Amino acid sequence: MVNWEDTTETGFGIPNEEQLVEQPWQFPLTSNQHGRVIGFFIGNVFYVVWLDPDHRLYQSA
Repeated sequence: MVNWEDTTETGFGIPNEEQLVEQPWQFPLTSNQHGRVIGFFIGNVFYVVWLDPDHRLYQSA
Protein backbone atom coordinates (compact mmCIF):
# COMPACT_ATOMS: atom_id res chain seq x y z
CA MET A 1 0.00 0.00 0.00
CA VAL A 2 1.23 3.54 -0.76
CA ASN A 3 1.06 6.22 1.91
CA TRP A 4 1.24 9.50 -0.05
CA GLU A 5 2.37 11.40 3.05
CA ASP A 6 5.69 9.49 2.92
CA THR A 7 6.32 10.01 -0.81
CA THR A 8 7.56 12.66 -3.22
CA GLU A 9 4.09 12.73 -4.87
CA THR A 10 0.58 13.57 -3.66
CA GLY A 11 -1.19 11.14 -6.01
CA PHE A 12 -0.98 9.67 -9.48
CA GLY A 13 -2.04 12.89 -11.18
CA ILE A 14 -4.64 11.25 -13.42
CA PRO A 15 -8.04 12.78 -14.28
CA ASN A 16 -10.86 11.69 -11.94
CA GLU A 17 -8.35 9.95 -9.68
CA GLU A 18 -10.54 10.23 -6.59
CA GLN A 19 -13.30 8.28 -8.38
CA LEU A 20 -10.96 5.72 -10.02
CA VAL A 21 -8.42 4.90 -7.34
CA GLU A 22 -9.71 3.37 -4.15
CA GLN A 23 -6.26 2.41 -2.83
CA PRO A 24 -2.79 2.79 -4.42
CA TRP A 25 -0.56 -0.30 -4.26
CA GLN A 26 3.10 -1.11 -4.76
CA PHE A 27 5.10 -4.31 -5.00
CA PRO A 28 8.79 -5.12 -5.59
CA LEU A 29 10.09 -6.24 -8.98
CA THR A 30 12.60 -8.66 -7.43
CA SER A 31 13.70 -9.71 -3.98
CA ASN A 32 17.08 -7.96 -4.41
CA GLN A 33 15.79 -4.37 -4.38
CA HIS A 34 15.62 -3.77 -8.16
CA GLY A 35 12.73 -1.36 -7.92
CA ARG A 36 8.99 -1.47 -7.55
CA VAL A 37 5.76 -1.17 -9.47
CA ILE A 38 3.12 1.32 -8.32
CA GLY A 39 -0.49 1.37 -9.47
CA PHE A 40 -4.07 0.58 -8.55
CA PHE A 41 -6.86 -1.95 -9.05
CA ILE A 42 -10.17 -1.44 -10.79
CA GLY A 43 -12.04 -4.67 -10.23
CA ASN A 44 -9.59 -7.52 -10.84
CA VAL A 45 -7.30 -5.52 -13.15
CA PHE A 46 -4.11 -3.88 -11.84
CA TYR A 47 -3.18 -0.69 -13.69
CA VAL A 48 0.53 0.12 -13.62
CA VAL A 49 1.13 3.86 -13.32
CA TRP A 50 4.83 3.96 -12.43
CA LEU A 51 7.90 1.76 -12.53
CA ASP A 52 10.30 2.95 -9.83
CA PRO A 53 13.62 1.14 -10.44
CA ASP A 54 15.66 3.71 -8.50
CA HIS A 55 13.28 3.96 -5.51
CA ARG A 56 12.63 7.67 -6.03
CA LEU A 57 8.99 7.65 -4.91
CA TYR A 58 10.19 7.51 -1.29
CA GLN A 59 13.02 9.96 -0.66
CA SER A 60 14.14 8.10 2.46
CA ALA A 61 14.42 4.75 0.62
